[in-house]
Amino acid sequence: MIAHAEEVSKFNLRIKELEDERDLQRTKIDVYNLASLYTYYFVDNWNVVAENVSEAKAELEDGEISQAAFDTKISTLNSKYDIDVVELQQVCKERHGFAHTDLRSAASQQTFIQKMNHYKFAEEYEHANIVKHIVSKLQKTKLKRKK
Repeated sequence: MIAHAEEVSKFNLRIKELEDERDLQRTKIDVYNLASLYTYYFVDNWNVVAENVSEAKAELEDGEISQAAFDTKISTLNSKYDIDVVELQQVCKERHGFAHTDLRSAASQQTFIQKMNHYKFAEEYEHANIVKHIVSKLQKTKLKRKK
């Protein structure tokens, strides 16, 4: 009887966790939609601004610029658009984050390739061999920042 009650409690807890995850995903979508309105009305060309932010992040991550140089670049954009452009970009990326990984910097590419090298595929996943082939080729490649 106690074991059954514990099992029911575990199922209820899991249901609550899944509902919370669903609610968080809905919130991220709503906040993204609000951010897209902001970029539409207040940012000349968000794609260019987001690209500049991503480029600066990659330069920082790859050690090509200092934290101070990064902060200066970002501060200029923040002032121009009256918003924290790094956070705004993060809000936009969170919605897409379910399907995309930022692989701009060589360091982030290396981390991702290592992750995929240790990835455990379900038996029924039919593309595991090509993934292994791609990982093997990429491990032998000198990685560079994507432009």
